Amino acid sequence: MVEEEHQRQIINPPESSDWLQSTLRRPISRRQLLKLAPLAVFGFMGADLVLEKIAGAYIEQQKDWETAALSNDEFLITNRNLMITASFSPEQLDSFGQSIKHEDALRFAEKELGITDFRLGIRWNRVVDDNSQINLEYYKPTLDYCLDGKKNVTLNAGLLKVFRWPEIHIPDFVLDNLNPKPPQGTQIESGTDLANKAREHTQRFYDSLGHSYSAEELSHIVTIQADNEAREAFGDERWTIHPLLVKEGIDLALQYFPNANILVNCGNILNQLGVTRLLEDIKQKGKVKGKVISGVDYYPRNSYLPAEGMPDSIGLAKAMAIFNLNPLEINRQSKVDEVELTEGQLEPWTNNPKLGEEALTRPGNSVREARYMLLRANKNILRTGQPSRAGVWGIERLVYLALTGQMTNEHKQIIDLIQKINFQQAA
Repeated sequence: MVEEEHQRQIINPPESSDWLQSTLRRPISRRQLLKLAPLAVFGFMGADLVLEKIAGAYIEQQKDWETAALSNDEFLITNRNLMITASFSPEQLDSFGQSIKHEDALRFAEKELGITDFRLGIRWNRVVDDNSQINLEYYKPTLDYCLDGKKNVTLNAGLLKVFRWPEIHIPDFVLDNLNPKPPQGTQIESGTDLANKAREHTQRFYDSLGHSYSAEELSHIVTIQADNEAREAFGDERWTIHPLLVKEGIDLALQYFPNANILVNCGNILNQLGVTRLLEDIKQKGKVKGKVISGVDYYPRNSYLPAEGMPDSIGLAKAMAIFNLNPLEINRQSKVDEVELTEGQLEPWTNNPKLGEEALTRPGNSVREARYMLLRANKNILRTGQPSRAGVWGIERLVYLALTGQMTNEHKQIIDLIQKINFQQAA
C-alpha cells in the first residue's frame, strides 16, 4: 500500500464523485482523493454543493501554487501593496545553538531586508525574579535597538499569552500558588486569581518600561497586542482567554500607551468571526485613539492535516461561503481600521518529515512557498488595493542562516523577494 501511495497512480474518480471530476476537469491521484475524502463530512450540511465549494477552493489553491512559480520580479508586479514586517523572538534565535547577538540579527533584518516594523514578545517568566521583581536585562538589547526612533514596534507583553509555542510563559512560582489553579480547558476570566496576578505583573512591567526608557523612545511602541491568539488554546493546560479579559488587557495598555493602535489576532479560521466582532465592539466604544487592527495568522501547510491534497484555512473559509459565513471576507469588509497578516509562515514545521508530509519542510526553505503564502494572503486576507502589512513568521531562522553562512540558493531567493518588496516601497 505504501509503495502504491508513492507511485501516485493517477485514477479517475468514482461515479459518485462526478461533481469533483467536473470541477477539477482532470484526473486526480489516489493520494489526493483519499485526503479530500474526510472533508465529505461537510456534505451532511449542504450535500454536493458544499463539496463542490471545497473542490473549487482546492483547485484555486492549486492554481495559486502554479502562479507562485513566477520569478520574484514577476510576483512584484501584482503585489506592490505589500510591506513585509516580522515577529522577532530572541529566545527563538538563541534556540538555534550559536551565539548571535540579538541586536545583530535585528540589524540584518533592518539593513538587509528593509524590515522596520517588528512585533516583540515579552515573556512573563523572562522578566521577573522569584520575588516578582522586573528585570529587563535579557530583552534590553532587543528593546534598545527597536526603540531607537527608526523602527515601529508592536508589543505583545500580556496579560497572559505571548507568541511562540507553547505560549504559556507564566512563572512556575505563580502557577504553583494559584488559588485555585484553573482546570485544563478552562477559559480564563477576569477577576480570577490568575487574571489578577497577570494584570499585576503586566502593570509592573509597563511601569518598569517607563522607568527604563524615555517618553520619546516609548512613542515608537505604536501598537499593543494584549494577548496572542486569545481564542486559541495554549500550553498543556489548553486554556483560552475570555474576551472580557482581552478587553481588560487592552484597557490597561491604553493607560500607558494612550495613542497606540490595538491589535487582536486569530490563528484559527473557526474563531475569526468572534475576533472580528470583538474588534468592531472595541472600535464602536471609541476608547482607542489609534487604529483598531485585525490580525490573521496564515499557515499554508497545516501540521495537523496531511500537507498535500487538502484545502488550507483560506480554502475552508471559501467553502463556508455557501452559508454566507466566509470569516475572512467578513473580516475584510468589517469596520476595523486595518487588516494585517500577523503571522505568515516562513519557517518549516519540521526538518524530518514523516511519510507523505514533505511539504511541511518547504516553508522557509522554498522561495516558491514564500511567494505562495504571500500571494494567498494578499488575495484572500488583506484588503484589496490597500497598502498592507504582511508579517512573516520565522525571520529568526532566516537571519540565523544568513549570519552563519548556511543559506541555500532558495534562502537567498527568499531574501531577494523580501528586499524587492520592502525596498520598492521605500523608493
